[in-house]
Amino acid sequence: MNTVKNTVKLNHLAAGNWLIPIEGTFQALREYILEYRADGPWIRVGTLAAALQAKYLGPFFAPVLPRGLKLATAQEVWDADLDVECLRVDLVEYGEPDIIVSRHPATIKMLRERWPNATVLTGDVSTAQVRGRVVAGTLPPQLATETASYRPVWVKQYDGVVDGDVNDTKRIEVGHPVRIYRVSL
Repeated sequence: MNTVKNTVKLNHLAAGNWLIPIEGTFQALREYILEYRADGPWIRVGTLAAALQAKYLGPFFAPVLPRGLKLATAQEVWDADLDVECLRVDLVEYGEPDIIVSRHPATIKMLRERWPNATVLTGDVSTAQVRGRVVAGTLPPQLATETASYRPVWVKQYDGVVDGDVNDTKRIEVGHPVRIYRVSL
């Protein structure tokens, strides 16, 4: 059986490429990119959330970040020896979401007002629940790539250390509908 490896190590990627951080990528990863990049082809690197907030379209490498992982320095990113996967973001035609995914009450309230017929999913969501569906909310890359289209939602100028749960719906922003693909390496 042939299996396709869809990740590479970030440290390996940095060794032979000029990494360019995507605007909004968390500080430790930005510092890592600026400290450890090498001469070579230009490659964009950042989190999916940052790419969506920056309205970035096209291919880029995104670190695979296990839930709860906290990285505060470039050295911690290096020591973590993260896997990265290549993702591509494309705009798609608007479709009304049939599922809302979020753990945050203010986000759910705002999206429910906008799309009252959508089913709300909170907590742990499975691939089967979002595969082929039109989803609005917050999804990790491994689930976002399974949707037919995805309306990402984020909190403007969110700082996890300071903010915690945000109740101010004026800070919640809904992105354009996109399709996110995994690119085989």
